[in-house]
Amino acid sequence: MQVTLNAQEMLGEPSEAFDLGPQWSYFTRVSLYFPVVIIVTIASILALSLIGVAVMAGGDLYWAKTTRRKKRNGDPDAGNRSHGTCGGRCFSIIGDGELVPDGVDLAALGVPGAEPGRRVPAWRPEPKMWNDASVLTYLSVNAHSIDQGQGFEMRDLTDAKRSSTGIIGTRWMLLGRIYGLIGLMTEPHPELPTNEAGEVDYTPIPERSLSLSPGRQRIMQHILNLYCGSASESDMMAYAEQAVYDDPLSYCDTRHKIAGQWYGIPKLFSKSETLATEVVASKEHELVWKLSQRYTFAGIRVPKTVNSLVSLTLQGREPNEEVVYHKDMWNEKDYSHEGDKLIFVTKPPESL
Repeated sequence: MQVTLNAQEMLGEPSEAFDLGPQWSYFTRVSLYFPVVIIVTIASILALSLIGVAVMAGGDLYWAKTTRRKKRNGDPDAGNRSHGTCGGRCFSIIGDGELVPDGVDLAALGVPGAEPGRRVPAWRPEPKMWNDASVLTYLSVNAHSIDQGQGFEMRDLTDAKRSSTGIIGTRWMLLGRIYGLIGLMTEPHPELPTNEAGEVDYTPIPERSLSLSPGRQRIMQHILNLYCGSASESDMMAYAEQAVYDDPLSYCDTRHKIAGQWYGIPKLFSKSETLATEVVASKEHELVWKLSQRYTFAGIRVPKTVNSLVSLTLQGREPNEEVVYHKDMWNEKDYSHEGDKLIFVTKPPESL
């Protein structure tokens, strides 16, 4: 608008006009229409944008109508959209990655149509780096590049507000529900149980224990067997290969290292027995119970009873859940995270 006013002032009435040369006179007259050109340009851009939105909306409505018709006709591929080979990024990552040793069993992850027992090559972020809080790591998943029927639910991430480790198979990009298959594990932070006085209390009251599904009961029994010194491979298989064990004395970030802890129980104690348990929480991907365990030291035969709060983070779907993080809290003590100290002494089987 200011350009137009200046142009009019320069042109003015014949008696008041500036003495402009032919070129400047032409330029000044053109400037009178400058605002009109700008307004028309903006209006054209907005109109084209609205037309583009309308075209995309119409395309989506047509696709939805076609999909409904195909589903009514029993087409199993109705609704599937191919993303082709346009080079769209399935995910972006900051950090190191590695191939999963021996691949992954997609059927064990609950992927529909996967052949049980068949392992396929897979990639994952490097677990040790992703468990190190001092190292910057980042994973961003492009949800638009994930087709349906790939064993992945975005709601698992948004509802639980947790991170996930990506896994790429031979054909599909898979994200194991919530935690991925292995790698970034989420440390449980259970609500601390209190007594009637409002004090934190880990003493179990069995009659208050919550009931568990058969799958959850099986996992709990495997863990209790280990507390009692079973030191068996079958009980150890309740853990995922890259599971984490965390207590006030040690921190283990693989199943093999965790076995070093449990295989040390019979060497340190002549007897370890479970006195009582109370399940206080059994939610999706979480199992928490109070535990009263009596340890009798080898040689001196002195018993020691420890009450603790056992918290498990689980991955997968029942009945194929696995423990990915085992946290054992003793009397509100903090954690050293200094690593496993027994694996070199107990030497658990390499198969773990």
